[in-house]
This record gives sequence, C-alpha cells and structure tokens, in this order.
Amino acid sequence: MSGDPAGGDATFHLQPPSGQYDNLFHINPDYLKSEYAEHVKDILFGNSHNDETSKKPFPHLSLNNFLASTKAVDLLRAELRKAPWTKKENDLYTLSRTTDLQNFDATIYPILKSFRKFLATKVRDLLMKITGIKLNGRVDVAGSKYEQYDMLLPHDDRMEERKFAFIFYLSPEWDSEWGGNLQLFNSDENYYPTNVAKSITPLNNSFLFFDIDHSLGHTSWHCVEEVTEAGKARISLNGWFHIDDTPPSTKLPPLPTIEKLTPTLDIQYEDVRKWINPLYIAQQEQKAIKRLFATKSELKLDNFLTDEMYKQALAELKSAKFDQKGPVNSRSIGRLDEASLPENSVIAQLLRLVCSEAITLLITQWTGLHLYDLKSLEEETTSSTKPSQEEDDNDDGPPTKKSKCTVDVEAPPTQKSKPSENLGEKKKKDVKVVSFINKMSHGCYSLCDDQMAADAENNGFCFDFLIFFMEKEVWEKLGGGYYSYIAVNDPNEILRVQPSPNSVAFVFREPEVLSFIKYINARVGEDCYYVLNCSFFGATSGESDSEASVDSDPDGLDEDDSNWEDFDEIEPEDNDEEDEQRSEAE
Repeated sequence: MSGDPAGGDATFHLQPPSGQYDNLFHINPDYLKSEYAEHVKDILFGNSHNDETSKKPFPHLSLNNFLASTKAVDLLRAELRKAPWTKKENDLYTLSRTTDLQNFDATIYPILKSFRKFLATKVRDLLMKITGIKLNGRVDVAGSKYEQYDMLLPHDDRMEERKFAFIFYLSPEWDSEWGGNLQLFNSDENYYPTNVAKSITPLNNSFLFFDIDHSLGHTSWHCVEEVTEAGKARISLNGWFHIDDTPPSTKLPPLPTIEKLTPTLDIQYEDVRKWINPLYIAQQEQKAIKRLFATKSELKLDNFLTDEMYKQALAELKSAKFDQKGPVNSRSIGRLDEASLPENSVIAQLLRLVCSEAITLLITQWTGLHLYDLKSLEEETTSSTKPSQEEDDNDDGPPTKKSKCTVDVEAPPTQKSKPSENLGEKKKKDVKVVSFINKMSHGCYSLCDDQMAADAENNGFCFDFLIFFMEKEVWEKLGGGYYSYIAVNDPNEILRVQPSPNSVAFVFREPEVLSFIKYINARVGEDCYYVLNCSFFGATSGESDSEASVDSDPDGLDEDDSNWEDFDEIEPEDNDEEDEQRSEAE
C-alpha cells in the first residue's frame, strides 16, 4: 500500500508486482530480420548507395513504428506525462527535463523503469547486432519536453564514451508546422556546421539514432527547432548508448578572430559633445554614478547618446546591410557590413568615436579602470604635485575581485599647459579594442564555447561597452536577446543585461567570465534591436589614478581642457590601413 504520488493521502492503491511490465515492450519484428542488419551496416559505414537519404548529412536511422504494440506506447506516454519535470535553461537550450530514469522509483513509475530495462537489454542487443559495435552496459535516458518557445541549439553530442545518440518520440499526430523538428546540419571543409540539410518530424513511436564519431572529419551537428504552436508539447525519451575507451574528441580548428586595434587619435572634443549626452560629461553627475556603482557590480545608463545623433544612427542602421554571421554552433547573428556604409555615414563616425583615445580617456574617468594613463599625462603637462595618499585611498574605483561588471563615472583632469608633441604615445596604456555592430532578431543567439573560454583566458581582463538601438520602447523580456554573463564551469548567472533604447552598459569582467546572448524566440515577432559591441582589452582595475584631478574643475570635462586640445593638435593617424584591416578581419 502507498500514498498517491500526486500528493493526496486519502487514496491508496496496490503497487504493481516487480517485473509486471517487463513483457510490455517488444521491437517491431521487421527490424529484427538479418537482412535489415546488413542494410543498417551499409548506411552507417558507407558501403552502399541505396539509401543516400539516411547517410546525409551524416549516417542516421529513423525506425518508424518501433514498438510492436501501440498500447505500450500509450501507457508509456501517459506515465511519462505524470513524471516530475524541471524547466532547464542556459545558452544552449530551453526545455523541460526529467532526471535519468535510473533514478525513478519502480513502485511509482513501473512502466518507465521497464522501458529503461528494455533499452538496456533488447534495444542494446539490436544496436550491437545491426551495427557490429560492442556497447557497454551504460545507458543514459531521460524525458525531454519542448513546449511553445522551447528549443535546443546546434551541437554534436560528442562526449567521452558516447557512441549512439537516440530519441524515442511520444507525441501523437505532431505537425511539422508546429516546429520542434530535429534538424541535421551540413558541415564545411573545417567541419563546422553550416545550413540545415534535413528536417525530421518527431513521429509518434519512432526510434531515431545516429553515430557519434569522435574523430575529425565526422560530424553529427543537430538541433531541435523552436516549438511555435501554443498548447502543444513535443515529448520524447532520449539519451545515449556507450562504449569503452573512446579516443578523445578531436578539437575543431580555431575560428578566425576580429583583429584588435589600437585606439586612434582622430576624434576632437566637438565629436564627443555631438554624440554623448552632456549629462554624462558633467562632473557632479559622473561622481554620483561612480558612487552608485561602488555598491553594485553593474550599471546601465539611459539616454546615453544625444537625441539627434541617436535618431540618425538608428535610421541608418535600419537601412544598412547586415550579413549572417556563424558558425551556428557558436552564433547566428546579423553583422554590419561596415564596407557598405555610405559616404559621410553617421555609423562610421560612431565607430571611430568608440575606438578612439577620447573614449579610453572617458572610460578611465567613468570607471577608474586604467585605460588611459592620467598620471603620466599630469607629470608631462603640469608641475602640480601628485595626489595625496589619502586621496588615493579614498578613491571609488571598481572592486578588483568578484565584481564581474563595473561602471563608474568621473570627469577628466583639467590641464592648463600644452602637452608635448609625443604626449599621445606617453599617455597610451597597452589597450586594444574590438568593435562591431550586430542586428538581433527572432532566431539570433550567441553561445559560450571552449574557444571563447580559451580566448578569454588569453585576453585577460576585458571591458565591454554596449550601446543599444531599437525602435520599440520596451523589449519583450521573455523573448530572450539579453546578454548573460557567467563564470567558466559555473551555471549560475552573474549578470543579465536587457536591451533598451539608447542605453549603454559597462561590464568589466575577469578572464574566467564569459557572455552569451540568449536565443531570441518567437515572442518578439518582427521586432529587432541593434547593438554596438565594443570590447577593450588591457584594462586593469585597482585604485583610480584620476581622483585627485576631479575636484580641480567643478564643471568636469571642459572644452578648454588641454586633454581635448591634445586630440585637436596632434596630427591624426592615417586610418585607411586600419579600416581595411577591420573590414578584412570581420
């Protein structure tokens, strides 16, 4: 006798005897014939051209009407629906899952436990017979449920000892127009996934499996398309069969990266005032924001650009050319083709601004990060004394550990003497910058991956500078598209940045912190946003080197400051070569 698993204590029932359902599941006898085993081997090992559809883009088999009894399918589905489900969400997927069936209580879920035993015995024996591959006794199997807006992005399932991935579908009368189809991808010469080669509808009582080959040259890229129909649930039992001593998975060749550039000197004070809201240049507001950030690890500033320039930039972005940027196992986004921008483009002006020394100066003042060597500048341009130790100790600079995002704002120093000719070189920190503009709409995303983790470790500390453009006043929060910051090997989210019109986010992150853009689902409809993503490498945290000079000018950044005079009078560097390098690198 036992209590109702649904939670009622008034209803009791007799538990089924152990093994009652062991004979419930039987494989369709057509798949047990010896000639079928030879057919499967031909498909898996490329010995025949009789079934090209099952060999492309990689060998796979879908065994329809897999169980001999439709009653067994109905009983299995009914018990699986009653199982405890947990919503799972990360950069790769959004779906509901059960735990592995191995953990289920056989007295409460006898049919599911019997099905797991069926997989580990009869189905395992069938796979070894028709493939000729010896499998060990390990079978992983759990339930997956995809409802409206759920999806699983492209991946290849390659992990140690996995040999065959399988899916047993339990969704009657599924319509491919509802989404949720299993999509298989072609690969390029470097084995990265490209376009969808085949879309497979999840037919009820079908058992699909494919080989997971760990050697380079063999791919198994696949995904589950977003479910778009309300009130429908794509339910399956899926997992992996294993072998002993698989060789380590061969790593893909590294993707080309965007070249890091040195901030340029071709921006004048008038350009800054034209683009950036004067509120964020005024000293008192900057200091208030800086102190606010001292109690937080992230801050976003609204109305960051002047209204006129923001509207001009948004209008140009709406008519600009964006190219699809992949590969899809890492991202699917629209990337601005900067080479196609018109003459006198306001977007080109903005890109020059965010890659300038003017911005590194402002970021140094805004955040206390060391992107611009203000102390060296003071030593070269003034005979004033250095800031006192007390002033340094009272600096509101960013925390150095565990504050993964940093936003502080402060005004630049006032200099009353003219800088020397080579002052630009002496001011520069060892800072490099990467910038690009993305268009994000339904179906767009970016993922965390091993190469991103390796690049982050090599790049060191990074300061992300994100400016958002969009027509809609409020972005659909449940629609995805947000920036999520996480630590390597830690699934917990550190920070989430939601897009909003004419806002900027400052994020200072340590090497072990990665970011991704959550898949944008169908909730957003035809809406989109644009984001100027500018990352500065070489920034260091610690005590600010600018606090002492802030109070010297009550108005903050001033048109007469010789810092800006310096940008005016030093001959601008020739940027034609840099523009060409940017175009080629992207």
